[in-house]
Amino acid sequence: EKEITLKADYGIVLEGNNTIGEPNKRISLHALATGLTVNNEKASNLDDYQNKHTVIYGDLLSAYPTKLHNVLIDGDIVLTGSTLHIDGKYNTIIGKILTHSTTDIFNTNVCGTIESKGHQLHLKTNHPFQQHFVVGDIVAHSSLLIDDMAVYGTTESKGASAALNGSFYAKDTAIKYFQTLN
Repeated sequence: EKEITLKADYGIVLEGNNTIGEPNKRISLHALATGLTVNNEKASNLDDYQNKHTVIYGDLLSAYPTKLHNVLIDGDIVLTGSTLHIDGKYNTIIGKILTHSTTDIFNTNVCGTIESKGHQLHLKTNHPFQQHFVVGDIVAHSSLLIDDMAVYGTTESKGASAALNGSFYAKDTAIKYFQTLN
């Protein structure tokens, strides 16, 4: 079936618990200006999260700041300009993430490639309901920080610095870094 794209000239803000699209009827969101924000209530545990999150079946595209809180996204996240900040207690992204600016991905499971061409890529688990992971390759063109995450794929830093604190698994090469790691 044909995918639908919702374009907003002045940004997109989703408050509360939302379901956008369906597995077989995807709706992509394209914020043309002022960014894209998803705000949900804070979840106190994993069961509570089931009632306090947003599900999006479709891609997210924006050139402006994008803030996501307690989301499940079955689609790609592509930012051509400003920052990406994903937080909350539990997030799931099933698709690739491509950014061109500062990228903070906290308490998130990602099944797909993550590439940041911006200043910093920071992946972190803090106060988790469970250990968070990335199944896919990670490429940072500048600073790379990984805290308490499990990575199943190649982790590559093309930039000046990398701080890796987690578990790294890959079939051939788990970590690529242009300098010697200390």
